[in-house]
Amino acid sequence: MSEKKKIVIFLFVFGIIITLAGIKFIHNAQESLHWPKTEGVITQSFMDWDRDRHHFANIKYEFVVNGEKITGFQISAKNVNKSSEELLREYPKGKKVTVYYDPVDPVNSLLEPGYSWQSYQAFVLGIIIILAGIGVLLFYKEKPQSAKG
Repeated sequence: MSEKKKIVIFLFVFGIIITLAGIKFIHNAQESLHWPKTEGVITQSFMDWDRDRHHFANIKYEFVVNGEKITGFQISAKNVNKSSEELLREYPKGKKVTVYYDPVDPVNSLLEPGYSWQSYQAFVLGIIIILAGIGVLLFYKEKPQSAKG
């Protein structure tokens, strides 16, 4: 298999995976607008660092569904355009919050339901990658060999 074909196949497969993930993300964000809600409490709220020394707000909350205590950590399905400091101020430890949860899988929960234009980023990126694959395919399309006389 030629190198060009490998690149095209990779771009198509990767693009499709990203696009499907984006569709699932958008669907989940849309569904969260209709999820049941319950009261919860912030149990953890502090600045943390990852291995690359990037800081982030480490926020966890607890809530109860059908007698089962559940710990959640997802703030929003949308791309939150808030700094870590803003999130920590908005969600301090001990604060009572409204928790929205998936009725089929209550572990899938969040504090801010819905979506924004940023929710479409993965979907759009996947489409761009697929289009790049088409572009590579068209640009490097093998031309038929001309007969030598």
